Amino acid sequence: MRNYRLAAALLSCAPVMPAVAVAQTAPAAPAGKLADAVLPAAYRLDLTVDPAKERFSGHVEIDANVQNATNTTMQAGAVIKADATQNGDGGKVVLWANNTTDFKGAIFARGGECGGNGGQVETSGKQNLLLGGSVNTLAPLGQRGFWLLDPQAYCIDNLGASFCSSYIGATTINTSNLATMLNSSDVTLQATDFIVLGSVT
Repeated sequence: MRNYRLAAALLSCAPVMPAVAVAQTAPAAPAGKLADAVLPAAYRLDLTVDPAKERFSGHVEIDANVQNATNTTMQAGAVIKADATQNGDGGKVVLWANNTTDFKGAIFARGGECGGNGGQVETSGKQNLLLGGSVNTLAPLGQRGFWLLDPQAYCIDNLGASFCSSYIGATTINTSNLATMLNSSDVTLQATDFIVLGSVT
């Protein structure tokens, strides 16, 4: 099975034959001005060309840096992708806030199907970090990336909130959730104040 999957991955990386394509009409650009704290950092135009089709499709992505966010929320169902396409390392994604970061979405920074390592993800709150999301920095043919969590304090225990309720403001991580996190990324836990370890067997 492993040899079969590797062969399939290499097959998908074969060069695509040139095709005559007609661009589809792009939707109207969003109107309005970005806030002064939002600074575009990078622009990407990704096109998908299929020789069997007369038109190609694609999308535009704009990276933006938000300066001095007080609170940052990524809701459940929201997705951020910084995957490499075919051959390359995954990208870098940072969710950060001066106060609280509430992370409940999904972030991908995977290495390319034909080669490359996983990317880098940081979810940090200077005061608090609320965890409920997932991160994937795996790489089929390379090394997995890492996920940095950097709030003020942690409480890690099998019982989760029931044990950690006395440590007000600490980010609570159940050990089973930590094991799940490690399935799809190398994880670094870093705190500016303290880390409490309860029962972690």
